[in-house]
Amino acid sequence: NECMENLRTTAMEKLVNDFGSDNPQYLETLKNLIVQGMIKLLEEEVELKVREEEVDIVKGMLDECEAKYSEIMLEETQREYSTKLSVIEDMFLKDDEGGKSGGIVLYAHKRRIVVSNTLEDRLNLVFEQELPALRSGLFPKNPRESGTQ
Repeated sequence: NECMENLRTTAMEKLVNDFGSDNPQYLETLKNLIVQGMIKLLEEEVELKVREEEVDIVKGMLDECEAKYSEIMLEETQREYSTKLSVIEDMFLKDDEGGKSGGIVLYAHKRRIVVSNTLEDRLNLVFEQELPALRSGLFPKNPRESGTQ
């Protein structure tokens, strides 16, 4: 377990150090995280909670995210969907809720429905899904234990 936690911690540190707000790849990922959250919610109005230093950056990408969402939904469902996005400006994403690595938290219905789509959430999801492969990579089976020699 200690080895697995070290692996997770190392991956998180790499995310924080290499994937900052000035990285174009991060900005593209942020757009995709917003659109994915919109697809999960399927709501007409969605509020976004972001890191304080990213408020203006995210505001600048709202129209693009709304258009991309409408385009994807029309292509996939042959129905027109639209969502109005807004950035919450009195509450910001904190380190303990995924703000350390970045990402987004989406709210609908007066903040009663929440979709957390931070990079930390995504890392944890991938980590859990790949746990068996990680374990076998870190701790390969001894050939004598499997019965073959």
